Amino acid sequence: MGKPDAAAGRAGWLPSGRGTVSSFSWLAPGSRGQGLGKEMRAAILQLAFAGLGAREAGSDAFVDNEAPNRVSRALGYEPNGTDWDTRRGEPARIQQWRLTRDAWERVRRDDIALTGVAECLSVLGIGQRAVRPAGGIA
Repeated sequence: MGKPDAAAGRAGWLPSGRGTVSSFSWLAPGSRGQGLGKEMRAAILQLAFAGLGAREAGSDAFVDNEAPNRVSRALGYEPNGTDWDTRRGEPARIQQWRLTRDAWERVRRDDIALTGVAECLSVLGIGQRAVRPAGGIA
């Protein structure tokens, strides 16, 4: 892949405080189609479920934006209805996605390691009890 001159993209998660997270990602046009979006989302899910003890994760994408919808399906998300959002000043339909812990466990990757998560839990306002020991946290 080589070393990019600029950031390839960004990803993040938004905890709800109720055991659910919403993930998002964006890739620069030159970084699309290389599997980076799937890798970013898989890492976010590992952190959410194995590191932070999430019960479910949600995501959404415009219905005509096939790449992120394909990533959601590949990672085990199930369709969870549609809604409307604004794109370029116009209303556009979005597909909502939901991934339960059980569904994630079925497709969970074993090559993503988490380090330093336990030390961050108190800063994030999450107690140790939320983390499952099998989560691969070091």
